[in-house]
Amino acid sequence: MVEEHRLSRVRACKTVGLPRSALYKLTTDRAAQDAPVIDAINAVVDKRPRWGFWKCFTRLREDGHGWNHKRVYRVYCGMRLNLKRKAKRRLTTRDRQPLLLSQELNRVWALDFMRDTLYDPRRQPSCRFSFQADDPRWSDDKCKEFNIHQSSLSKH
Repeated sequence: MVEEHRLSRVRACKTVGLPRSALYKLTTDRAAQDAPVIDAINAVVDKRPRWGFWKCFTRLREDGHGWNHKRVYRVYCGMRLNLKRKAKRRLTTRDRQPLLLSQELNRVWALDFMRDTLYDPRRQPSCRFSFQADDPRWSDDKCKEFNIHQSSLSKH
């Protein structure tokens, strides 16, 4: 257009609707530039498919690749590898019931949550259920106590 119609470059770009930088900027093939990034991400994702972006990026850095995190994230999202966050599961609501009153006077169930600390920094949480009565017939040795330590609980 510049040579055929003898227009200046500014006027030719305005006529066509292109910025002037389009005349001087060389077109680059992003797929060719991002090929090593794609290969490296695929190598990490093949081994660990459930890893998110930041774990993959950290692994790439540990492997010696010095790519910018913005570039890696652009390629990562372009490959549609970004994982959706898992929503928290809601517990079903249950109907609240009033506390039951004891049938006899001065009889109480107590529940205590305790944490014992040993000499080393380990902590051992425990739960204590006790049935206490303020009746003289019940002495301390007759008070029923059940201690449940975390080590005795099994995970299901």
